[in-house]
Amino acid sequence: MSSDTISELDEFVIEIIQDFNWYRLTEEQEELLDELIPNEEAKRRFKKHGLCRWYPFDVEYRRQCDEAEEYNKSLLKPRSPAAHPQAIYTSRRLVVDDLPEPQNSKEFNDQYYNGSVSLEFDFTKLKFEAEFFNTISSFCMVCAGVFGVMMHYKGFELRYPIAFASIIIVGIGSILFHGTLLFSLQLFDEIPMMFCVLTLLYSVVENKPQKRFGNWFPILLICWGIGIIYVMIHSGKEYDNELMKSIEFYVFQGTFVAMSIFVYAHTIMIVLNPDGEPSITRLWLLGSAVFSLGYIGWHIDLRFCSVVHQLPFALPNPQLHAWWHLMASYGSYLLCVLVAYDRAKVLGKKPTLKWMFNALPFVQLSSFESRDEKSSLKNKKELPYDEQFDEKSPLIRKF
Repeated sequence: MSSDTISELDEFVIEIIQDFNWYRLTEEQEELLDELIPNEEAKRRFKKHGLCRWYPFDVEYRRQCDEAEEYNKSLLKPRSPAAHPQAIYTSRRLVVDDLPEPQNSKEFNDQYYNGSVSLEFDFTKLKFEAEFFNTISSFCMVCAGVFGVMMHYKGFELRYPIAFASIIIVGIGSILFHGTLLFSLQLFDEIPMMFCVLTLLYSVVENKPQKRFGNWFPILLICWGIGIIYVMIHSGKEYDNELMKSIEFYVFQGTFVAMSIFVYAHTIMIVLNPDGEPSITRLWLLGSAVFSLGYIGWHIDLRFCSVVHQLPFALPNPQLHAWWHLMASYGSYLLCVLVAYDRAKVLGKKPTLKWMFNALPFVQLSSFESRDEKSSLKNKKELPYDEQFDEKSPLIRKF
């Protein structure tokens, strides 16, 4: 066997080295590694990528390990090894002979951004861009958010421009993350998502003409959001720790999913309202279908990565994650419009649903007081009694 060929690691070797911090070996561990793994290529791979292990909390990493092992067994097939991103992992059985390693996210960050690696792996299309299609598709979120702010600013409560603006920030964070694969920029993607759903949660709970919970409820939501962000950032500082990585994942996903389910349940109640309008039902069906289809595509890409990368008949990768960006941004925008419409109806602003290019819905208000009018009215009420009556104004004070 040549020195470039990596053979199967013995079980007792795996048992010894599996707890090594492969990215920060001590001198004693370095010497021990030279004795346990005489093969230079196997040693180099271990120092660079670690040992493929089965973590109890990390289903995705476990899946990647299984795929890496199966792929390493089938490398003799006439297909370029660079077509499979998981080939870089050091698995329990490495029978690879002269395997060229594709550029992965760690190498990309080390070369261009000097950052830490995330869980996602992809190939670069441009020199300074890690995931081309995922980066480009993220602009859909920015466009959806900008359109939402433009069409739902005048006459609407501040909560709705904030919700649409958070979609813009999610899009920017997604562009930066998929373009660099830096974990810090992944937080820039996830944190605005948290505040977007927090804003919508506040909107569906405080959906009566008069406040039901006073000022303490939004303060509680803000404090809750800050607490979640603290956990995410603190976990991110120790991202090489698998336990902290799992905590960050489940704290964010658990909180985000729970609040999203609550908001979505409220949209179902809007549709089931006896006074509901057919146009709103169609809007809800469209938003639900688009979002669900994108979510299914994302999970297909996530769970069957190796299959999607190696389709028969040399078919190209369908880029399901990029389609997820498009459908998630459109579906989220539609459901935000639905919540904004219902709120305007509760406040008696006589909303109507309009469509631009038969694809982009927005809420138009037939009766509302603009912010300038409200400010003028407030200033008028603060004047002394004798000065509140203007002969040229039709304003009549109500007692």
